[in-house]
Amino acid sequence: MSRMIRYLPILGLLALPWVTSCGAATTAQRHDARPDPHHEMDEQEARLHEARQALEEAGPVCEQRCHAGASICDAARRICELASELGDDRSHARCESALASCTDANEELSACHCVQDAPDAGRVKR
Repeated sequence: MSRMIRYLPILGLLALPWVTSCGAATTAQRHDARPDPHHEMDEQEARLHEARQALEEAGPVCEQRCHAGASICDAARRICELASELGDDRSHARCESALASCTDANEELSACHCVQDAPDAGRVKR
């Protein structure tokens, strides 16, 4: 019996890396989960708002204006993709608003010759 007690702590130490790695695998699985579409839409709207401000503050420099316009339309595109996934009226309204921002940005960018492709509103499912 005393022999078994001497080896018991050693066996416990051998199991420790396995227990630790199991916890790491569980944590990694949680980080791989897809974010909530509503939360992602909020983030994209914030990105769109920041890009609109950048466009207003860019002045006459076309390179900065074109970059801001691209960010606006990219965010609008993603918002509309999320709205299509969610399929509710509120998300669809958010898509329409984002599309209007992209259209407005394109009107402002016409002199810079860097008009962005706007997302297709007809493809957004309700």
